[in-house]
This record gives sequence, structure tokens and C-alpha cells, in this order.
Amino acid sequence: KRRKGNRRKMEASIRQNINSDKFNAKSCFVNILQTMDLDAIVSESNQLVKETTKIDRDLQTLVYANYTKFMGATDLTQDINASLSSPQVTQDLDNLKSRLESINRNHSTIDQSLKLKLRKI
Repeated sequence: KRRKGNRRKMEASIRQNINSDKFNAKSCFVNILQTMDLDAIVSESNQLVKETTKIDRDLQTLVYANYTKFMGATDLTQDINASLSSPQVTQDLDNLKSRLESINRNHSTIDQSLKLKLRKI
């Protein structure tokens, strides 16, 4: 005869052990059949169906959200690539490069001049 008092213990035990690496579905099933009455088994089954459905919906929502973010990032990457490939950006970068080279040359000239003056002092 199955006892109703064992139902809560069994449900708690199942929920606690189901995520364990050592969880054995077959022995759990046999234990459920031996310790729970039919109403409790049906109730637990219905609860598992509800939880599975909720988890499935949550997963679908997560996948959709991640896909949307991925597509947005892809579009942004393409936009950045297109704007960096424009002739204006290339020209601006070339101008910046030549200005930085000029600054570097001026820096070297000033540095040499200061070294000479420092030696005289």
C-alpha cells in the first residue's frame, strides 16, 4: 500500500536528485511506482508537463532574443564596414597619417635641438 506521506518526500527527493550526475532514471521510476499512489504519480506527471512547457517557451523566447541581437550586431558590423570603406574615410585616414608623420618629424627636430642646447649648458 502506498502512503500519501511519502509523496512529499519522494517529490522533494526527485527534484533534489534529478540534476545530479549520479541520477538513475530507471531506479527513480521504480521507486516512484513503489512509494506513490496513482493520483500522486498523475499529479507529478502533470506538473512536469507544465514545467516542461514553460521551460520550452522560455527557451524559445531566449533563442528569438539572441537571434534578434545577433542580426542587429551583424547589420551594425556591415554598416561600420561600409562606412570605413568609403573613399572619404580613406582620404581622412591618409590625411591623419601624413599629419602624424609631420608631427613626428617636428618632434624629432625639436628633440635634437634641445639635446644640442642641453649639451651646451
